[in-house]
Amino acid sequence: MLDKNVLQFALLPVKRNDGREVSPIVAAGEFQYLEDFGGGEIAVAPKNEDGYELSICYGRYLLSIKESQSGEPITKQELHDQVQLELDKWMIGISENQTYFMGIKDIVIIDTPLERKCCHGHSSCNSNHGTNSDQANDFAFAVLVSSNAKLKEITDTVIYDESNAVDRLEKFKTDDFKPSAFPLFINVHGYTVFSNILNRRGTYALAHTLSISDELSESNWTQFINNDDAYLVASRVL
Repeated sequence: MLDKNVLQFALLPVKRNDGREVSPIVAAGEFQYLEDFGGGEIAVAPKNEDGYELSICYGRYLLSIKESQSGEPITKQELHDQVQLELDKWMIGISENQTYFMGIKDIVIIDTPLERKCCHGHSSCNSNHGTNSDQANDFAFAVLVSSNAKLKEITDTVIYDESNAVDRLEKFKTDDFKPSAFPLFINVHGYTVFSNILNRRGTYALAHTLSISDELSESNWTQFINNDDAYLVASRVL
């Protein structure tokens, strides 16, 4: 059994049917799901959002496919445009061998550059392991998520949590705090779980859900976010 909190994200080298070799970023929990269930068909998405609630999450966008359709490296603007097209679309996330349907209603992108670290925690490493060390246009974000899952409980799953009395955001500043992140990605209708993971442009790694009052809405949600906190959270993912 993989522990999704120790080495949560890694590159998975795969050879596609067209002979092209790709290395999508896969979460340990997703890899376990593929091992357990073979990446079978995804259940039909709900017809509407009845019973869904709004939540604000901080996290990191992890880019998997680095080339545009022309074969050129994807630009930051192309990536941001793609993200805008994914708003209000059904997305899926996998946690503890369960799939969840969610939707991102809005996003704030924080453009401060992020580094990627290898599985040893280095920002620069010559070893062929873990994730690669280039920045790859990853970005920090705050998102407004529509979900019927207990999203805060999922994103608050951590190990090495030595003091429950310390505010969670303060924990992100400590070296002994190892946050996990909930992988959320666009659901392409008719694709299996494996096909979605293999072909996805990237993953929204949700690492921290804010506790928000009933006043939260699509029109006022940005008043509740803090860009510095969002960047802090994103910098600890990977």
